[in-house]
Amino acid sequence: MKETDKKRVSGKKRKRGKLFDVLVHVVAVAALLGFLAFFIHLVVRRTTRERGIRAGTGLIISYNIDNPKIVNGWAYEKGLLDTLDYESVTVPNSAIVRRGKNEGSITIFLEKEFGFVGHPPYQMHIRDARNYMGCAYKAEGKSVKIATYGEWENIEGAASIRMLFVIPKKLTLKKEEGLSGWNSIGHTDDSEWFMSMIDINEFQKCYWYGPISPAEGWTRIDTVPDAELTARGWW
Repeated sequence: MKETDKKRVSGKKRKRGKLFDVLVHVVAVAALLGFLAFFIHLVVRRTTRERGIRAGTGLIISYNIDNPKIVNGWAYEKGLLDTLDYESVTVPNSAIVRRGKNEGSITIFLEKEFGFVGHPPYQMHIRDARNYMGCAYKAEGKSVKIATYGEWENIEGAASIRMLFVIPKKLTLKKEEGLSGWNSIGHTDDSEWFMSMIDINEFQKCYWYGPISPAEGWTRIDTVPDAELTARGWW
């Protein structure tokens, strides 16, 4: 091989070596940036969670950076249902149940989760969305049935409720399907009823894809923010 050919081959190898070094550096920088982004995400998430606890709102915010109209998150609430007149209670099959010593009422802890990535005509914020879903009860003689309302799901997201009930030992407990989820009997999916219940001003405050109140014959169970996040789940 001529000397000029050797130099040409050697030059090509050096160029390839430099390109490889550049590629290694690019990959290393990308990995470092990815790690930093993940670390920042954890710090911000923890700071937001602690701020929600201190403020007593029971809210954890998860911002949607792709759509400023949407603010996802979790709302934690608690409430009581008087049970002095009942001998048995039926709750959603998905509910977590603990037996308690309080003989006069059922203590209810809720985790209301809202997550959406679509493009609604108006804003959607967990702060307002928490008021559109919850639990309701219906008395049937000496029995009382508890169901959810306001839950929904579609291809772009969902609104759901995780429930923790502390129930008196004296009450007979039953669990039943169809008392939670988008098809809960605690609300109705009849479109005419649904639209008649929605005022356009309410839609502008927080757009929604499901009923915002219990069905006829069901009574809403009042709840307040739970700063302890008692019904907190894993995500």
